[in-house]
Parts: sequence; C-alpha cells; structure tokens
Amino acid sequence: MKLFLNALLSLIVMFSIYKVENEFVLKPNFNIHKVKIMGEFSILKKEIKELGNELYGKNIWEIDKSKIEDRLKSDFRVKEAQVLFSKLGELEIIVEEKKTAYYGDIKGKIYCIDEKGAVFTDINSAKIMELPIVYAEDEKKLKIGTTFLSSLKNEEFKKKIVQLYYIDKYKIEILREDGIVIKTSFQVLENKYEVLETLLRELGTEKKIDYVDLRFEGYIVKKAVKNVN
Repeated sequence: MKLFLNALLSLIVMFSIYKVENEFVLKPNFNIHKVKIMGEFSILKKEIKELGNELYGKNIWEIDKSKIEDRLKSDFRVKEAQVLFSKLGELEIIVEEKKTAYYGDIKGKIYCIDEKGAVFTDINSAKIMELPIVYAEDEKKLKIGTTFLSSLKNEEFKKKIVQLYYIDKYKIEILREDGIVIKTSFQVLENKYEVLETLLRELGTEKKIDYVDLRFEGYIVKKAVKNVN
C-alpha cells in the first residue's frame, strides 16, 4: 500500500510539472517579443543584429544569458558584453566594442589597435580617425611599439606624434607633425621629452631640424642642410 501511494504521489508531481511547463512557463508571453541592442559598436553591427534575430521568439527559459555573454566576449573585437531580461518578454544586449587607440602598419597592411596594443580589425572595418601609426615588421613588434607609445606620459610631446617606427627596444624613431624625427628608446627617461619641447622652442622655426637623438647623455640635434643651387 505504501509503495502504491509513493508511486501515485510521484505521478501527481510529474503531471503537475508537465502542466506548469505547458500551461505557464511555455505560454507565449514568456517568449522574447522585443530585443533591445544597446552600447557602443559599429564594426559588429551585422553580427549583433543576427544574434538579436536568433533570440527573438525564444522562450526565456531556453536562453542562457551567461553562454550568450561568453559567446560575445570570445570575439576579439568586443571589450565588454552583457545580456539582461529587462521586462517580461524583453531582452537587452549591451555591447561595448574595442576602441581604436592607434593604427599599426605591418608590411603595408594597416590595422586598428586597442589601448593594450592588440590588433582587433583592419582599418577598412572601422571609422577613420587622426591617430598615430605604428610601423613594425610583425605583430609582436607592433605590440611592443604601441606599448612604448602608451607609456609616454608627456602629453605635449605625445599629441604631436604622427608616426612611430619600431626597430627594436634600443632604436625607435618618431615622426612629429612638424616634420622633426625623434630618435629614442625604452631607456630614455621621461623628463627628456619635457626638456625636448623647451629645446625645440628655443631653436625656433627659422632653422630646419632634421632629427633629435635622445638616446645619449645630451641631445644630438642635426639640422637640415640647405640646398645650394
């Protein structure tokens, strides 16, 4: 008798679960009828739209938010991603795309680089901005070059940089917007860049400067040679 009652109770519980799933959980009002896509992104427009279409109409109990967030974050172009159920039947996808901090040139092909020095897309996929271009022979050296650029603390000097050529840690050449080349390295102390700005102002603009080398104890200044007709 006891076994019969236990079996009957199990059947009642199973039937109740089945009834709840079919009459309550799986009702249409638990389906996603609105997907809001928010955040800062431009490169990922197509992919995010496709994801929204994929989730539209699904039951909320079939959606694993963590898995979707992991899927978004696995894309190297994504900085941060979040998925939320804002209201019943409404889903929010919030995506923050990586921002271009610099451009990188490897053997003539130009890439967008984030603030950590990582390549995340080519220049044709993103909005063109006025940013320094780092030239290097491979991605490893490109990352070291952008790390050097990010490490510069003197904003007055930094904002005038147009191009940076990374050869090795002892030889880095910077082209400024005024056309002057600065030869430097990882060993050059930060205060040298502050003194450099004062030095260039004192030299004035009447004498064209070819380059300034900061890698030695003093400042080696090479003035451009005038063409003699």
